[in-house]
Amino acid sequence: MALFGLWWTGGGPEAESLTEALGNADVAKALLWAAFGMTLVGIALGIGLKVMSLTEAMDTVINGAKTMLIANAIMLLAWTIKVACDAVGTAPYVINVTLPYVSKAPGLLPVVIFLICMFISFATGTSWGTMGIVTPIALPLTYYAVGQQLNWIVYASVGAVLSGAIFGDHCSPISDTTICSSIFASDDHMDHVTTQMPYAIFAAVVGIIGYLLVLIGFKWYIILPIGIILLYIGSIFLSKWYAKRLRLPEVTPVFTVKE
Repeated sequence: MALFGLWWTGGGPEAESLTEALGNADVAKALLWAAFGMTLVGIALGIGLKVMSLTEAMDTVINGAKTMLIANAIMLLAWTIKVACDAVGTAPYVINVTLPYVSKAPGLLPVVIFLICMFISFATGTSWGTMGIVTPIALPLTYYAVGQQLNWIVYASVGAVLSGAIFGDHCSPISDTTICSSIFASDDHMDHVTTQMPYAIFAAVVGIIGYLLVLIGFKWYIILPIGIILLYIGSIFLSKWYAKRLRLPEVTPVFTVKE
């Protein structure tokens, strides 16, 4: 339904190509159609498979709408903070103050861009907005700092923009995806943020280590396995640490073979 809505609102059969239709699509309307269609399909399946009656299905829909009222209120306040950050020029200020000082050391640009994107995305709560703000400033600066050559520093800087921007989407308390995740899980919002933060920070640290390994000459096929191993060890450590801190039983995977 979402794909059809994107195609239809972008011109449908009158569009010259699928690309043109998707480029001109009304995304909000297409997603609204998809959500409404999903609700109808859910009701039909619930009644058709005799999982619930019509009354129970309608009660479920109404309770879901009540749950979204809290999410909408938090998101409205988060968008207000984002508008305030945009109004005072938080992101451009951070970029313009920081990048010129490190442009003389091009090898450090990916790390610095990564940290800048982390800060901006966490402060504004948006990954797409961070990418849109940082990309036209950071990447041209990096390109000219390395002598207008497409080398590993430029490629790493592109990755730094994308991955750094995602950081805020995962753990910022005013990120729409963070808000929806905590609401849909029926979890306290700040509990979700504080428990998500150590994992996101650890992943960011592993990313920084990878950028620094590139700087000293390591190849990507060596860095990737190192990063995977570090992430695996770190996730186990954090899980055990949380279990001990919250006095939860540690769950150890047990594999058995049935005869």
